[in-house]
Amino acid sequence: RTLAEFSARSGVAHAFDRGEPTDRLTPKRATALFRVLQEALTNVARHACASRVEVALRTLGDRVVLELVDDGIGFDVDADTGAHLGLLSMHERAREIGAELKLRSAPGTGTRLSVTAPLL
Repeated sequence: RTLAEFSARSGVAHAFDRGEPTDRLTPKRATALFRVLQEALTNVARHACASRVEVALRTLGDRVVLELVDDGIGFDVDADTGAHLGLLSMHERAREIGAELKLRSAPGTGTRLSVTAPLL
């Protein structure tokens, strides 16, 4: 539902690959991943100038991986532009659940965000 609402509000098309469903994800981790996804979608809508976003949620062994890829304008992840509060929030949420957040982007290339967290 979140992705459909995002597309309706932003005009950015989406695709979602849920992979194998799991019930082993703790509520705390599920909430943190959901909040990271919300913040990432907000950033896509506000800054990316994207026409499409792809989201995947997969279980790999004892880990869960959330990936979001957009075809937007990208940005320099190493630039110190001051207030990246949304990115800081995502990193903090990932840290709180023992997850690793990776962000790859460059001007003109879109953005790829991945969060890998333990299931339990």
